[in-house]
Amino acid sequence: MTTLQLKKDLKSLIDLLDDTSVLKAIHILLQRNVQEAQKADEDFTDEDLAELERRRARYLSGESKPHSVEESMRHAREGFKR
Repeated sequence: MTTLQLKKDLKSLIDLLDDTSVLKAIHILLQRNVQEAQKADEDFTDEDLAELERRRARYLSGESKPHSVEESMRHAREGFKR
């Protein structure tokens, strides 16, 4: 099921509910989730976001390439040996 389908289904189900306690529980759950997502977004500074965008642009242009987990671990180990 896609995100769009889930949202549509949830809206339909919520419209059928009359139990205030269930609606409040759903509201609290959704509100907490949104607040956590917003807080996670705030963890990045403008400089962090600019750096991420710079790296993304380099990747998309072909200037840099991704590394597998194994390659990253090998590079990290080699760096620690120096």
